[in-house]
Amino acid sequence: MDNNIETLKKFVGLVTDGYAKPRLARIVRVKGARADVNIVRNDGSIDDDYPEIPNCPLPSRLTDNSGYFGAPVQGALCLVVFSSGDISKPYIVAVYTDVAADSVVMRNGTSEIKLEKEKISIQSGSIKIIINDSGVTLSTVALEMNGEIFINGNINCSGTVNAANIP
Repeated sequence: MDNNIETLKKFVGLVTDGYAKPRLARIVRVKGARADVNIVRNDGSIDDDYPEIPNCPLPSRLTDNSGYFGAPVQGALCLVVFSSGDISKPYIVAVYTDVAADSVVMRNGTSEIKLEKEKISIQSGSIKIIINDSGVTLSTVALEMNGEIFINGNINCSGTVNAANIP
């Protein structure tokens, strides 16, 4: 990061009188609880005059017993500030998801929920559920259902179907 810091110090727009001002940026990549960002112009486009700022800590709401952490998607707009105005200590205080990329992905181990403009997909192990305008798709190796099932429409199955107590 030292090379980037020296480059950033050259730009009056970012550092004034030795104090780095907060700036809007876009998420380039997420690495755990940190992200690399690019400074943006007023119109939201990447400002190529500034180098990428790596390893900015992401905001979280974590305590010892509870909390949440949502990793932003690439392209999300964020606010980068610098601790005590020090250009070598950037961190992200806010991520604006309403102006982010076309999807949001939440992961926990091998489970994933993906929210996109046209569909929602949920996957955990071998089970995958897709919800969109044309319906619900369920993919799994085995499915066990207990209780009553009401179906209005068609069922398309591939493989073996075992049904009991069908009148």
